[in-house]
Amino acid sequence: MTTARSSFSFSRVLPFYRNMLRRHRGSALFYGALGFLFLPVQYLLTILQNQDRADLSDFVRWTFSGPAQIYNGFSAFFFTALMLVVPLIVAVNLFSYLHNRRSVDVYHSLPLTRCELYAACCMTGITLIWAPLAVNFLLTAAASFLLPGASAGMILLDLLCWMTVTLAVFAITAFCAVQLGTDFDTVIFSLGLNGVFAAVYLLFMMLGDSFIYGFSASDGAMRLAYRLSPVSLIIGRIAIARDSLEYFAENNVSMLFWFAAALLVLGAGAWRYTRRRSEQAEAVGEMGPLQIFMRSAGTLLGGTGLGMILCAVFEINPENSRFLSLFCIAVGSLIVYFIGDVILSRSVRSIPKALPVAAATTAGVCVLVGVMLFDLVGIGRWVPQAPRVEEARLYYYNSRFSDQPSLGQNGSTLVAFQDPEAVALVIAAQQKQIDLHYAGEDEDIYGRHGSLRVTYELTDGRTVSRRYYSLYPETLDQLVRLETDDEMISQTHPAFAANADMIHQVTVINTLGSISEDLILDAAQKERLLVALREDLLSQPLEELKNGATAVCTLTVEYRYPKETRTDGLVEAEYANERAEWDEGYYYAASNTILTESYRNTLALLRELGAVQSIENNWNDVKAAYALPFNRDYDSRTITQTDLDRVAQTRYDLEDFLNPENCYEGAEGLNMQSFALSKMELNALRNELTSTALNYGEPFAVIGIAAGEEAEEMTGYYLVPVSALPEHLKQAVARMARGYYGTYAVESWGYGNVGVTWAATESVAATAANPGL
Repeated sequence: MTTARSSFSFSRVLPFYRNMLRRHRGSALFYGALGFLFLPVQYLLTILQNQDRADLSDFVRWTFSGPAQIYNGFSAFFFTALMLVVPLIVAVNLFSYLHNRRSVDVYHSLPLTRCELYAACCMTGITLIWAPLAVNFLLTAAASFLLPGASAGMILLDLLCWMTVTLAVFAITAFCAVQLGTDFDTVIFSLGLNGVFAAVYLLFMMLGDSFIYGFSASDGAMRLAYRLSPVSLIIGRIAIARDSLEYFAENNVSMLFWFAAALLVLGAGAWRYTRRRSEQAEAVGEMGPLQIFMRSAGTLLGGTGLGMILCAVFEINPENSRFLSLFCIAVGSLIVYFIGDVILSRSVRSIPKALPVAAATTAGVCVLVGVMLFDLVGIGRWVPQAPRVEEARLYYYNSRFSDQPSLGQNGSTLVAFQDPEAVALVIAAQQKQIDLHYAGEDEDIYGRHGSLRVTYELTDGRTVSRRYYSLYPETLDQLVRLETDDEMISQTHPAFAANADMIHQVTVINTLGSISEDLILDAAQKERLLVALREDLLSQPLEELKNGATAVCTLTVEYRYPKETRTDGLVEAEYANERAEWDEGYYYAASNTILTESYRNTLALLRELGAVQSIENNWNDVKAAYALPFNRDYDSRTITQTDLDRVAQTRYDLEDFLNPENCYEGAEGLNMQSFALSKMELNALRNELTSTALNYGEPFAVIGIAAGEEAEEMTGYYLVPVSALPEHLKQAVARMARGYYGTYAVESWGYGNVGVTWAATESVAATAANPGL
């Protein structure tokens, strides 16, 4: 007779184990046949159908997924689905006797202890799962010898990972089976337990991202989510590229964790089985530790989701009405709990008895969610202490060189600071943004732009990320100091990533755009140019950027750098000097740098190299000048410079705005001359013209200079404060800003702060009808 507690004898387990295998071998053959069709057959057919391709290795890289590169689209879906369902079905079948009163009495009358009976069932289940799985992977590994470059070792490593995942799913299902009374409950609880930790983690990440100011889950934190479930872990593994070494290593370590966790869960299941009452078979609605945990987690997840749906139905903005949102979540939690209770107890009569537990569970949900909704632990006010920061990284920060080519490097998408002074500036900017937000300053986001996404690597090994939008001018004033930081410049300007061999062409254009010169340089001269440019970039004073400076010329350097070629996950790049001038094996990218008087070394070298005329600006060449609204949507950088091509977009916008076929509001009675400056007006503005300006400060317009053959063809651009424009140009610029870009542009670009009236006046066009240039 089966006893709950007795000595364990493996000799008693083996006969029962062999008997169970004979009884269920048909299932193993069926699962193996399906797996054979879904993996080895698909892999082999794909290879044989494309074996004659000249680009077979490239084709395989793009066709197969996973580190072992054995899954095509069909097998990635169907084989994964099969192998995740099989351990659940096998475990439910093997332990189904526990959920039938007659069967449990029969099994417990066998001459086996409960531990021995549990061990026999687990051994049987694992064998039924692993045996066909191993055969199919060995066949796949054998087929891989037909494919050059395929790795049988990686395929076998994938086999071990699948064995780990199927063991984990089986162990969780068995753990649920020995604590529940029905097969239905076992399936429901097993499915929930396989994903509950990842789901709860993601829920809190989403709540933090929605309600805690500046909260942003780091990439590492989000990568943790998929590792909290064996199901998502294996799905994520299949999606990993072969050369993603960091993700690959993380996945392998997580597999070891889940293997150890599966063994612990199997042991916990054996311990729970020894304490299981036989009368628990066919029982429903019981409240053991597992049931309480899963009901609570389900109420937390479902109640929060339903609460957000109720907020949407009743048009409640959760961010602005947090108490009402919490009330909706409380209502949703009660509803979800009662629905779950009815499903698990199979009766609505259990609702009155469930009221106290439902109320307590709902209260717990409200406490947990409320902590996130109201940031009761102060996450939104957190800033690191500078000595505890090893590195501060800015992602997608709009510096003055954000539009520069990266030459294959991280470029402007990532800027890392390790210098203590730069780190302190980043922290100070974050602190300023937080202080102004919680002080309720300038809640109207119009007139504010830019974003700050920062990730701190702390000395204790933690990684913390924060993200802020609609930055205050005071915050930007802190960040602008980074524009002259050595680390910022060296990581965002291509002159520091380039070498002399990369320089393909050098062109110098004066600021008026009237003269352009191409320089023919040898390798030594190119190197001297890079050295001079680097020195000037690092020494440019911050005051010049903040107060504005007029450019002497624009230095355009076209770089040529090799495309990446991948071999076994390694990135290799070689230069081939014998290649043609324009080679498909290279990327080409142009860098425009405005040179002010502070670029002494570069200007002196350009003069030495023969670029004399292109660094002179003769204002007698100017035939016309036009005032245009500057669209800050085109440039959200902290420092705006006239080197970017998008400034020239305003000319095409103007032509589009004035086209009578488009019928823009406010365009009536306006033409090109409505935006033109007279010679006297242009001379009066000469001292106000600049090539750099703070994009968050006083609103400014663009002055387009026509110094070429055509009076309406703009060749050069300057910036000027809107307040310095003559009144008739203010009117024309403001009308275009509103009619072409939209009413929102009035406030967000600052045109609503210059005393401009929006009524169309007949005198606007007449005032500028004769520019006199």
